Amino acid sequence: MIDVKKGKPTGVKKLFKLEEIWRIRSGLELENNVMHLALFNLAIDCKLSKRVPKYI
Repeated sequence: MIDVKKGKPTGVKKLFKLEEIWRIRSGLELENNVMHLALFNLAIDCKLSKRVPKYI
């Protein structure tokens, strides 16, 4: 699909590969960025379960 107004592709984006997920996660761990690491893990969990967790 192409957006008529902007001429950019729209629709479903490609999923991350497992290697890319671990690269992002390990980079956040090395930077000691706990908040972004927690948000990244939450986003992955939500994507895997396809619903918003009840503890938010």
